[in-house]
Parts: sequence; C-alpha cells; structure tokens
Amino acid sequence: MFTCNGPFFSRLAYLLISPHV
Repeated sequence: MFTCNGPFFSRLAYLLISPHV
C-alpha cells in the first residue's frame, strides 16, 4: 500500500486518524 502511493494514503490515513472537532 505505502509503496507507490505514499502521500496519497498518508493523507487519507491522517484525515481518518486525526479527530475532526
């Protein structure tokens, strides 16, 4: 997963992990 599309999945993961208050 984090081999080719690093930044893409990183952003998705960050948005999912980061609490949206």
